[in-house]
Amino acid sequence: MNFWFYISFLVVIRLGELVISQRNEHWLLEQGTVEYGKSHYRFIVILHICFFLAMIVEYFLRGEPRGSMLLFELFLLLLAVKIWIIRSLGRYWNTRIYRIPNTPLVKKALINT
Repeated sequence: MNFWFYISFLVVIRLGELVISQRNEHWLLEQGTVEYGKSHYRFIVILHICFFLAMIVEYFLRGEPRGSMLLFELFLLLLAVKIWIIRSLGRYWNTRIYRIPNTPLVKKALINT
């Protein structure tokens, strides 16, 4: 598989997640949400940026990666699980840690279609 296609695909997915997260954040803030772990969120962002940079640096140092189809299929399966989680949590899903006081925790997956 073409490395640049893979990296571009990952970046587009992450940007899409950030758009969903920001939209959900606006709704959560309107509900009087409380954010936890605010001081360490910037480190999570830095970690994600470093993850992408490390893959690009490794590509330039080692060349085109030779992955197995099994690993790619596992990646796609995990991506499907991530999408299921985001859809199940709906407006409550976010890249930050928010909690609306006096609301019950989401305890089972409900996909609103």
